[in-house]
Amino acid sequence: LGQEKSNHSTVCPVLPKRYLVKKLIAILLTASSFLALHAEEKALALVVQTAGKSDLVRDGKTLGVKANDLVRKGDLLRTSKDASMSVQLSTGAIFRMGPDTEVALQDLVRDGTGFHVKLDVKKGQLASKLDQLSKKDTYQVQTPTAVAGVRGTSFIVEISSAVQSAEVLVSDGAVAVTDNKTGTEQVCPSGSKIVADGKAMIQSLVDEHEKEKFRIFADMKKFQRENFEQLIEQQKRNQEMMRQQREQMNMQQNQQGAMALEQAKQQSLQTELVMKQQLGAQEGMTEIQ
Repeated sequence: LGQEKSNHSTVCPVLPKRYLVKKLIAILLTASSFLALHAEEKALALVVQTAGKSDLVRDGKTLGVKANDLVRKGDLLRTSKDASMSVQLSTGAIFRMGPDTEVALQDLVRDGTGFHVKLDVKKGQLASKLDQLSKKDTYQVQTPTAVAGVRGTSFIVEISSAVQSAEVLVSDGAVAVTDNKTGTEQVCPSGSKIVADGKAMIQSLVDEHEKEKFRIFADMKKFQRENFEQLIEQQKRNQEMMRQQREQMNMQQNQQGAMALEQAKQQSLQTELVMKQQLGAQEGMTEIQ
């Protein structure tokens, strides 16, 4: 028998343009989300020094802090009255928190335009050494009364809780200080300081006593780590291993708990059976009597 050739050909359905556009947008959004997440994963900072008691608040939980811990965007770092903490960024920049200081990491992001950092100093003292920031990187320090924005410099920000003022002392380079209320900007050069009290910004030279505070930058340099990216990756691997170990321990504890519960259940059934047998035996003795 000869085979009949079919006159019907397979027709591929033509998808509507609207569907294709939606699909393309979904793919692009997914890709952009992945890239953004990947960028933020790289934008981590490393605690390189602690002295005294320090902690951080993350997702509403208070955690102890020690050297080699990773910190990230959204963390609130705190030092006690006799403590200090130094944190290094992947750019090589480093900041040091003095005693009784609170700093929120409002922004810690690396994207196609550079590395962007914004620190909110709630109280205390923050010293920043930023020798290795590129022209595309940004570094801002927010205070209750002013914002200090810099590129490539060393400076100290101190918050006075008594009079609600911020003092910016510049060791090297220059810092642009902007008043929170008026938006007025002043450039504070090396060897100068600006005091912003919410009413005005007053600029003057740093005196000899205040210059002593700049010695802190020599100490900070001692804490800077080489091969920073490798250290970050190693810490991430260590944290992942610890997470897996905790999960295994939890699974083992759950399994042990389930086994103990089953054993208790079997023991209870066995005890109930023995009691029934004893009761039956007693009833039999009563009938005989």
